[in-house]
Amino acid sequence: MEKFLLEASFILGVSQVSIENDYYMRDIPELIQMHYRKLQSDKLAQLQTLIASNGRNLEEKAYDQYIKSLLPPEANVEDNLTFNRDKFEQLRRRR
Repeated sequence: MEKFLLEASFILGVSQVSIENDYYMRDIPELIQMHYRKLQSDKLAQLQTLIASNGRNLEEKAYDQYIKSLLPPEANVEDNLTFNRDKFEQLRRRR
């Protein structure tokens, strides 16, 4: 619980004492989620600006790195491009 409060205080930008005294415990996860939604919204706005400017303020390699940093780690499509016959057959048998 102590670690959760410490991480929550860091994410929300307030002291741990403030978290303990000024917030209801059941509201903290929702506040953290709202904070992350705001960050995602800001990143999306930055991406839209890059697209609108045709990425002219970044070199191509830097632009590709930026786009990859916006994607979640499991979204690495290059690793999932191989066809796996066994998995395909398992899915076919499920039907």
